[in-house]
Amino acid sequence: MLAVSVPHRQIRADYDEESLIVYQAFSRGIAEEAVASGKFGPSFSRTRMTWIKPSFRWMLYRCGFATKPGQEHVLAIHEAQALLPGERPYPLPADIAAIIGATRDPSR
Repeated sequence: MLAVSVPHRQIRADYDEESLIVYQAFSRGIAEEAVASGKFGPSFSRTRMTWIKPSFRWMLYRCGFATKPGQEHVLAIHEAQALLPGERPYPLPADIAAIIGATRDPSR
């Protein structure tokens, strides 16, 4: 049997050269508008608190398998890299890095 090494910490996500796919749960109205037009419509509010997840299974768990009120529809959202803000690694103080088992070098 072939042994597979799985990292202790990892992020699972679907992506390609141009986009990252994230998942979000919505109410019927928001979801139907988005599916029909390919973009968020007037029912979507940019000021509402929202949770996105890089994993479909994680999003299903978070929304109670699409049973929570207002979270009955889960959509895959393709986020184009050109639209995303740049990100930088957050430097952890050595004592905190030691506690959580992180390395200070983000390339490791």
